[in-house]
Amino acid sequence: MQDNDKNPLVSVFVILGTDENYNRAILDSIESQTYPNIEIIKNSYDLHQAHGDYVLIATSDDYYGPDTISGLMAGLLESDLDVVLFNMERHMESGDDSRWSDAARHYAFPFRAYGIDGFPYISPQFMMQTNSYLGACFLRRNFLVRHNLMRIVRPNAFIRQVLMHKPRTYTMTSYMGVHTVRPMVGAQNENDYLTQQMADFRFLYRYAKSLFWLWKWREPIKKLIFDFATMSNVGILNKLRPRKYISQCSIHLVDHCNLNCKSCSHFSCLARAGDFELKLDDFRRDIRRLHRVTRGRVRILELYGGEPLLHPNVLPFMKYARRTFRRATIRFITNGILLPQQKPEFWKTAHKYKILISPTKYPINVDWASVTETANKYRAALDFFGGTGYCQKTLYHKPLDIRGTQNPALSFINCQHTGCINLYKGRLYHCPVAAYIKYFNRQFGTRLKLTPMDSLDIHEVGLRPDEVFDFVARPIPFCRYCMSRATTRGHPWETTKKDISEWTLLRKK
Repeated sequence: MQDNDKNPLVSVFVILGTDENYNRAILDSIESQTYPNIEIIKNSYDLHQAHGDYVLIATSDDYYGPDTISGLMAGLLESDLDVVLFNMERHMESGDDSRWSDAARHYAFPFRAYGIDGFPYISPQFMMQTNSYLGACFLRRNFLVRHNLMRIVRPNAFIRQVLMHKPRTYTMTSYMGVHTVRPMVGAQNENDYLTQQMADFRFLYRYAKSLFWLWKWREPIKKLIFDFATMSNVGILNKLRPRKYISQCSIHLVDHCNLNCKSCSHFSCLARAGDFELKLDDFRRDIRRLHRVTRGRVRILELYGGEPLLHPNVLPFMKYARRTFRRATIRFITNGILLPQQKPEFWKTAHKYKILISPTKYPINVDWASVTETANKYRAALDFFGGTGYCQKTLYHKPLDIRGTQNPALSFINCQHTGCINLYKGRLYHCPVAAYIKYFNRQFGTRLKLTPMDSLDIHEVGLRPDEVFDFVARPIPFCRYCMSRATTRGHPWETTKKDISEWTLLRKK
């Protein structure tokens, strides 16, 4: 056993089992390797015992061809890799055999688009859902030392743990060895996978018993665990992370509507004609200020309602929105009822100022073929809102808690309106529910209160962009009124009966 530059020392850890025939076979296969510089370490998962620069871990039901280590070393030395994954043949003890490839099939091939320093690596999210066979991995010892991976505590998860550190990895498609599968009568040795898993379960059981004295706190602990599991979702955590832009901002031209959908989250079916009609001067003042305090970093700007086409003159709003936000996507959201009545100037303006006309395709009588033809005639962009161009429009029901007893943080991270910012009368709101709750209160005599902390005055002197982006990424006190986790979807579309049960869990009157 010696180390040299041409043939670096390879440490082979051999985990022996209870079957002497298998033990002899794996030792013979290692001892008969053509590679000249090998040390064998038996029955140990402590990689500190390795003196070599490279490590191979074999179990008693493995068998390697004479040139296996020579071939693996060639791959490592030529490309300066950290890990080489290779394929194994699987032979059933009954005599049936089938070729398999934990490494190649499950790891490298689907992820070759990713790269670090020119080498493919494995997506960490994918690694959390897969296992690799321990004996089909060849490792560089320096990499293990650098990432403190010198002791294998859980063999069935070790390769996954290694790949989470994004080593320079290569997968060999050729079959470099044999893995024999036989009925599991008992643990092959103390480090057998099943034995290790059972040890994990026993540890968890003992740990749970030690916490049994906290039984009276079981409900708060259960709720804490559930809340943490909810927040662990990557998409939810993104909601709480301040960004350097506003993804979507909606502005009402009018609050009332001519369609009156059930459970409208904008409460447009409860608003009346004349309640609100945006003036062009106010729009210009607010839109200029929004551009200044965000430095123009609004990705989607929506001219909304109510039904915006009920406004007597929408063209100046379309023009000024584009002149102010030159790079943003600007959408004109409408139910489409009045689109067939629009004059050519409407469609020409949409084309000239690159306004995306986004009608929602409700199950009502609208000549969509004529609308599409007119849009094409004037080369105006037409895109049905929310995918309703190819699927049936349905409703969702997100109930309100009129007593305000919900957890604001959990309501915020579970809310589908998170990120749907509304600019209303010079103030930014997290969602349309908070912005237009006054119509719900007026209709049903409720008192869902807004506080100064529930919105942000964009005309505040000295307001900085980071303050705006921080505001839209955190819960507000009003979130205590929303039962986001009780949201149900897929309800057939219908018009409102203006009953409080459409927005709450209270019974119909």
